[in-house]
Amino acid sequence: MTEHHDQPRNPLSDALSAAEHSPAARAYEVPVELVRTRARRRRAGRTTAAAGALALVVAGVAVAVPRLADGDGGLRLAADAPAQCSVSPAQIRAGDGVVGADGGDGGWVVETRVVPGTLQPARQGRWAMAVSTTADMQAADYLGTPLGGSIATSVVLVRDGAVVAVLDGSYDMSLEEARSVAVDMQPQPFPLDVDLAGTLVSCETGEDAVLDAGTYELVATSTIRFGLAARGSDVPGDLHDARSTSEPLQVVVPAGSSTPLAGPTTCGATDDELRDLADPQTNPAPLLLSASSVPRTAASGKNLSLQLAVTNDGPAHIDARTGYPEVVLVRDGVVVGGPGPIEAIGIDLSLDPGASTPLDAGTLLLSCTDDTTPLEPGDYEVWALSTFTPLGPDGARETDADDWSAAAGPWPLQVTGDAVVDDQMPGLLEMTCGTSADELAQWAAITQESPLAVEATAAPADGALSVTVTNSGDVPVTLLPDHLSAGLSDGEQVVGMGLTAMYDATTTTLQPGESTTFSTTFGDAEGCDGPLSAGTYDAWAALSLTVDGTPSTLVAGPVPVELATP
Repeated sequence: MTEHHDQPRNPLSDALSAAEHSPAARAYEVPVELVRTRARRRRAGRTTAAAGALALVVAGVAVAVPRLADGDGGLRLAADAPAQCSVSPAQIRAGDGVVGADGGDGGWVVETRVVPGTLQPARQGRWAMAVSTTADMQAADYLGTPLGGSIATSVVLVRDGAVVAVLDGSYDMSLEEARSVAVDMQPQPFPLDVDLAGTLVSCETGEDAVLDAGTYELVATSTIRFGLAARGSDVPGDLHDARSTSEPLQVVVPAGSSTPLAGPTTCGATDDELRDLADPQTNPAPLLLSASSVPRTAASGKNLSLQLAVTNDGPAHIDARTGYPEVVLVRDGVVVGGPGPIEAIGIDLSLDPGASTPLDAGTLLLSCTDDTTPLEPGDYEVWALSTFTPLGPDGARETDADDWSAAAGPWPLQVTGDAVVDDQMPGLLEMTCGTSADELAQWAAITQESPLAVEATAAPADGALSVTVTNSGDVPVTLLPDHLSAGLSDGEQVVGMGLTAMYDATTTTLQPGESTTFSTTFGDAEGCDGPLSAGTYDAWAALSLTVDGTPSTLVAGPVPVELATP
């Protein structure tokens, strides 16, 4: 970027200065990263899950989309098909645009694309890809730096002009919905890269897709919030919401294989490639994966937790992004268990030569053939695999650099027990505006029947809402917290939402009788349909976490709170 000191002052500079010093800009908070894009692996009797990837919504709006009639486009939709199945690709793209606080687009152009080199398709099973979004306007380089964050990302697979499958956990947020939600985010420079991984959900069955061979088109839609930060500032001034849909990326699913481009952790794969990736002599990657703690025994059907470490074995400093490692069980040289469930979030690494950082990992001790059958007791080997994306000085993906993969293992594991899966944990629930009080009460009752006792307490004076989780069972449990939401109910439904607390990806093991506490606030709760009036409300807390490898939502409440007149 070149500065032109002799040029006349651009009139947009005055607008930028005014926006930067406005009350909205001064009040803008940037405490945490905005988005964790989830990808969960389905289990038998598919449960109702969170409505999308947005975890930091303060006030949400449900958006209904028109459903295509059965047979329209030759596709009959399942009753529980994802919402994206109900619209055509043209309808998806029709919702794109940029909207600022004044209702105009400010001259911004926002573009989204699927990064071709990151795409890892599969006829059945796990897909992986990166979605990149850019924002630009005329003269932006002279005025400051565009900064923003991703609110939601949706990925659909199209064939013959119709959406046939949707990436599990991905979420398409409209511009109208984006403008109605409040979020905390850490603004980042463009391009905004979001790494996604998970299975595709079939629009016809509502379950994991098994694709026919042939050519498809992959389309990604990204909803972002961004603005222009003045030189030397990391706080964007005049904020805009934007929604952008990528051009279709052609994907070919070949015949003759149920898992094209399958990796070394695919069910039924041999451990030959894992061994090559774990050996520095055959794998030149500068990052090494190792284990600091691996159990020797574990009960069938339960969660296996590992503490791993990644080490910079090269001569130079490395910045890279990774996610939770994949963990598989091998018997007689063949993958028979794992990986999963895996939450696809970005973990940034910054390592000097010789430096290490810990990584948590785990998997359920279930057969990889159907995700529900416990492994037979016996002797197995455990392997872990991580993929690392090199990052440039600006924190963006290095466009000309290949990803690195590293494996670690094998570690011997004796699987014990009677091969019984513990199904007592509640499923997934995303508490939002409009969630009924009856549903929350029922969910709280289910929570109390689980091996975990949950109690919520409130301190109205400072707006604190705490949830204490106690292991009321007779065996240790491992918790991996994700986020805690606070909702205020008028006795019938949630009418206001408090700020959501996000937690680092750190596991906690509770011994029988032990407790741990999570907290969030409701003091700055925003009403779903305008400012909340003074009075007494019921406070509910929804804690999303993984318990012994099972994604769950624990609900506690109600706790009466008094809101004073603003």
